Amino acid sequence: MGTWGSHPFAGDGAQDLIDFMAKRNDKERRKEFHEIFEAAPHAGQPHVDVFPEDIVAAALLIALSVPGSSQRLDEPTRTRPATASSPTSTPTWRPRP
Repeated sequence: MGTWGSHPFAGDGAQDLIDFMAKRNDKERRKEFHEIFEAAPHAGQPHVDVFPEDIVAAALLIALSVPGSSQRLDEPTRTRPATASSPTSTPTWRPRP
């Protein structure tokens, strides 16, 4: 497996994932993503064919499917101004438990 940079798609595994997903229909891609994330807690363990870099690449592929996300991901990191109700910058969405 080769790596040629520091971004999430700069490796053979990530490129293989992109190629693999590109050949699947929407239903198949959802199934594959579900399997990757289901295996995530066990990544890197013997007999588990999912590695941490696969999980990062899969998450980024999903993030890139959100309209406008590629432009947002290319923007430099910035902090939001603090508000009276929120003294620190926090996301407006909350992941489900």
